[in-house]
Amino acid sequence: PPPGTLKVLKGRMEIIDGETQLKEIRFYSLPQQTSLEFSFGRNPGAPYKHIQINHPTVSRDQARLLYNNGSYTLINKADPVSKNATKINDEEIPINETRILKDGDKITMGVVSMIYREN
Repeated sequence: PPPGTLKVLKGRMEIIDGETQLKEIRFYSLPQQTSLEFSFGRNPGAPYKHIQINHPTVSRDQARLLYNNGSYTLINKADPVSKNATKINDEEIPINETRILKDGDKITMGVVSMIYREN
């Protein structure tokens, strides 16, 4: 997109472990975007709305991240029975359950681990 059309949102993910080319994930708002929802998964998806983690231990549809009033809420979409549940601080999150992220939270998707940073 042309310069100035994207707004960088606060918060980012630092990749700390796992076989991925990603090192950091930033989040952006597009012009006239009403809902700020981002998806994570192995499958490709829409630019600026989807984070592809191309590793076999990550589900095709792993998680959703909602941004509202300056905070992020993570929703697990991966079935814990499949052994690739989304974890926050090493706690498996049940399917469709939500957690509000706090600075320093460790999020694990398959073998990929990341730390949420508010700034």
